[in-house]
Amino acid sequence: MELILLRHGESDANHAGIVQGRGDYPLSERGRNQALLTANRLAVFRPYRIYSSPLARARETAAIVNRPHNVEVMVLDDLIEYNLGAFEGLRFREVLERYPEVEPGLKRGIPFHHLAPGAENDEEADRRAERALRAILDSGLPRVVVVSHLGILERIFRAATASPRSSPPEAAFPLRNCSLTHLDINPREVQVLSLNETSHLD
Repeated sequence: MELILLRHGESDANHAGIVQGRGDYPLSERGRNQALLTANRLAVFRPYRIYSSPLARARETAAIVNRPHNVEVMVLDDLIEYNLGAFEGLRFREVLERYPEVEPGLKRGIPFHHLAPGAENDEEADRRAERALRAILDSGLPRVVVVSHLGILERIFRAATASPRSSPPEAAFPLRNCSLTHLDINPREVQVLSLNETSHLD
């Protein structure tokens, strides 16, 4: 199977510097333009299905990139973004003001989501990513696009390639909005054909 991992386009919250987590924000105007450029790039791939997180910024991205293909868009709840607990809906500067322990924690290398009261833990996120990957692989389709979020796409990539956990994951896997990561998965090996591809956005 060819698996194309696509981070959603820029959202209104991305643009405003708001911590999203599972907050449901639409794409910004820039994000919609990014998705349109990505639709043109994906036209050569001919996916058989598009999988999407249930959040609006992912579903809107999936709908736009599907325009050249008109294939089924299947929403998988396991593709939803991290629950970032008390940080959700706050601007980053507000997080630092309300939670003074965050800044020194980040300087010590503690992942941002580990510092958020009430946030989802890594084990839960890993299980979700592995369930999503298994469901996608079990479809038996030759080529699919997966539209999701930075933290979950990093975990799907790591599960597919049997890569060790990084800490924090985003530091090793800095996916830009509407970047493409292309994997070829077969019983013998997994090939990484592209990682964080953004040439279509420039």
